[in-house]
Amino acid sequence: MDYSQYFKLLKEKNTGGLFLFHGPEEFVKQSALLQTIEQVDTVARDLNVLEVKAPAAQAVLDACETLPFFAERRLVICYEMADSELKLLLPKAKDIPPTTTLIIYVRGACKKDILTLAKPFDVLFDQLNESEALRFVEKRARAANARLSSACARLIVEMVGTEAHTLQNELLKLTQYVGADGEITPEIIRELITPSPEYEFFGLLDKLLSGKKAQGLIAFKHMLKNDPGSAFLLAHSFERQLKNMYGARLLLDANVNERDIPQKLALKPWAARTALRGARRMTAKTLKAALIDFAQVDHLQVSGQMPAAQALEIAILKYF
Repeated sequence: MDYSQYFKLLKEKNTGGLFLFHGPEEFVKQSALLQTIEQVDTVARDLNVLEVKAPAAQAVLDACETLPFFAERRLVICYEMADSELKLLLPKAKDIPPTTTLIIYVRGACKKDILTLAKPFDVLFDQLNESEALRFVEKRARAANARLSSACARLIVEMVGTEAHTLQNELLKLTQYVGADGEITPEIIRELITPSPEYEFFGLLDKLLSGKKAQGLIAFKHMLKNDPGSAFLLAHSFERQLKNMYGARLLLDANVNERDIPQKLALKPWAARTALRGARRMTAKTLKAALIDFAQVDHLQVSGQMPAAQALEIAILKYF
């Protein structure tokens, strides 16, 4: 199941049994864990919540068999369990008493063989998609009694990305600045929020694709000034986007409808828009040549022929 299904079970107070938490979204995972702990009766919580690190399988099973003490539910949380112990535990843990909730907390991704043993009791905490990130921002703005339009929520997600912990921190900064019943405006967002490198890159690319080469070069040099070592990362970002543009150009040349291109290239809407803009601007031959030149930036630096920043600037001037 995904984490939204687990939160539904929490709302229904129906979380008895085994759950294996895994996936890259740690902030939401921690939130689910804390809400589960909060559902255990406050008076007897210390007696009914057991958190253990790297336990043996049998010790966990024994803990799960213990009845709740003056409460409806007992909660056992296991961190950093060895794979060998998990393989012993999971087949048996599916039959623990319904009065016990057993959470196996895995930081990051879970190994496939462990995941297979845990199904269907695994809970995936995947990175938020764009619509989930928007709901996350809007919900927390409402909780802080701050006014936030849909357009401003989208701007926050565009500037910050979809990692929940980063969104939470930036939103806290904004809501504290505007205060109760204050309005979070685009001007305040741009003033206070630290944009992600990806957002800065797409701002640079937007200028170049719009024919604003001078502004694009200013943005490019500003990014290098803030982080001199970012030339390699920028080259890789250009390379990824040029691959998308080249793929889109080939599909256009094959008379594929533009509306079908995002699905065929498996691109998010904003990435598809960028790919199509570049595809309309350049031929397949030019895009292929650009892809090769941007991919050569690393080699030129490593081989001592040219600094990465210089090679990147030359490629930008040549193709944009």
